[in-house]
Amino acid sequence: MKNVALYPFNKISQGLIRFRDLLDFEITAVIDFAFNIGEDVGEVINGNPIGISVVDNIDNALKDVDTLILNDGGAPIHHFADIYSKYNLQEKWKEVLKRANDLGIKIISTHEITNPDLSRWIRDNNINLHTFTKTKEQVVEYIENTKNIETTNNAKKIGIYGTRSCIGKFTAQMYLLRALKERGLKASALITEPTAELFNQYDVDPIRYLGILGDPIKYNQYTKALVTNCINAGNEYIVMASQQGLAYNGRDNIYGNLMRLSNMVEFNPDIILLIVGFDDDAAIKDCLDMIRIYCEGKKPIAFLLPDKIEVGYGTYKAKTKEEIQIRKEQLLQRFDVDKVENINCIENIIELIK
Repeated sequence: MKNVALYPFNKISQGLIRFRDLLDFEITAVIDFAFNIGEDVGEVINGNPIGISVVDNIDNALKDVDTLILNDGGAPIHHFADIYSKYNLQEKWKEVLKRANDLGIKIISTHEITNPDLSRWIRDNNINLHTFTKTKEQVVEYIENTKNIETTNNAKKIGIYGTRSCIGKFTAQMYLLRALKERGLKASALITEPTAELFNQYDVDPIRYLGILGDPIKYNQYTKALVTNCINAGNEYIVMASQQGLAYNGRDNIYGNLMRLSNMVEFNPDIILLIVGFDDDAAIKDCLDMIRIYCEGKKPIAFLLPDKIEVGYGTYKAKTKEEIQIRKEQLLQRFDVDKVENINCIENIIELIK
């Protein structure tokens, strides 16, 4: 895998583009049929163009690539169904896969294809789709083989949590991983997004592994086994970011919130960073209470603020410098926290971590 096209230009693809320096392949094309067509992907992500534009011409995008990375499962999450319908995205998804397959391009899907109709379509069209899935027997064996292994080194475990989903936890994790590596420190990440294997990091995608294991206790045991082996590989720092929010907001599945809480207890972070928003004081208080109760009296060493907020599928609202500064001052006044920093300036808290 040398030259890669991404489809679509969603949050997962943007994470790969933002941290492409941590990949061992080149991203040369990005395909989308709904948003940002013709725009430079770097300009969209952080205001810095990188010379790759979003295109809706499949043949042009696939012309010089050997691999297509598919970052969408083909079926809409319920609240994005109108977007799929408006742009006919399920049929477009099929067109991209069919053309790549016909051209002999390797197709890697970061998601399992769980929709029965799409799974049948893939089989009927002889689409060769590679995923990162494992069998239940493989994962259980990994857990069992690690149970009696003692850790041979000391490592600092860094837990990154947020007041809600889509607030920048993965982004903060990867900025921190990069900053630690740039300082010559041996660090690895346990990644809950489905792209861990692409970054050569440890995969703890809860959607994938709960689907394999069907048991949150087993999932936590798998996380613990990975941490053990990560420490014994000589890592000085292990960075894990939770998926979705730590606080229950009355809308999410409470089962998911309890699972994330139990995973935090199992991971038992030495250092905690909390990502907060601009209107979530009640959720911050809930998160601080849960961290204090379930992490033996600990508190976050810093709050982190995003510079933009997701407001819909593929759309974000950027915050001004003034808005960010006002919120920083509010947080320092209202909460017992020593430092509030922008996510993209996470290197400013490295000394607190070290």
